[in-house]
Amino acid sequence: MERRAVVIKGIVALEKKGVKPAVDDPGNSLDAEALSLLADLESAAPKRAASPGAQLAAFFHERDVIDRALAIGRIRLAQAYADRVQAMLDAGAGNDWRELLRQTAIVVAQLQELNRRRRDLRATLSAGAGVPILPCDGFRLLGVGEPSSDRGADEANRYLEAAVAAGIITKRELDI
Repeated sequence: MERRAVVIKGIVALEKKGVKPAVDDPGNSLDAEALSLLADLESAAPKRAASPGAQLAAFFHERDVIDRALAIGRIRLAQAYADRVQAMLDAGAGNDWRELLRQTAIVVAQLQELNRRRRDLRATLSAGAGVPILPCDGFRLLGVGEPSSDRGADEANRYLEAAVAAGIITKRELDI
């Protein structure tokens, strides 16, 4: 980034003098130069042209090369991260992750079942005499698993559907 700042200062200094960039060499490959820059940062010394217009064009080109190198570097970093995660998953972390997802699905389904049982018992206790005042009543806690009537269950139900679709757990295992 330091080199880019130097290039930008050069561009600004020349533009303040009214210099217009000379036509850049269209044969230059931005990607090739960016890859070269990434391969050997020390060889990134600029090649200065004689005329101010050529120098300004060279600054613009160098800035573009640096920007492209940064973009390629970000892509490489993301790929390296994805490769590292995949290697960890291949080395066994994937099984651990799937087991945690499976256990989460079981707990979500159990909580929804408990919520249905609490709802049914509350209805039995009220038996037409109004709503009883019960300790800890009124908490949604992932709903009761009926998305059409229970907005709180939507996320939990999507999770359970995704776990089944991914083969982490079966619908039969979720029947509590």
